[in-house]
Amino acid sequence: MSTSKKAKSIAYKKLTDTRSASHKELRSTRSAALKKYGDRGSSGLSQFAKEYDAAGPKFAKEYDDAGSKFVEDYDNVGRYGKDAMKGKGFATTGRPQSINAGASIPATQSGTPKGK
Repeated sequence: MSTSKKAKSIAYKKLTDTRSASHKELRSTRSAALKKYGDRGSSGLSQFAKEYDAAGPKFAKEYDDAGSKFVEDYDNVGRYGKDAMKGKGFATTGRPQSINAGASIPATQSGTPKGK
């Protein structure tokens, strides 16, 4: 497998992992709210609907952000080839970090040695 194909598969795996985590969180929110308000009559049903509806926009944002990040990573692979994986933001969400995914020269952070 060429390095750029591996980079594309890493970006796709990150997309699927992020989206499945979003689905899992939405399902757990739903089940927790259902467990909490399940047998509380019509007022419990309305409170369940409020909590479930509040979880929807968060899920949608995470789902859409994962898709746009995948498009960005995929475009970077097309533009930079195997060097795209050296970028700190490649296949990450949140705080950028470098990934050693088989690039010829891994990304490094050079800084001042300890004690100097």
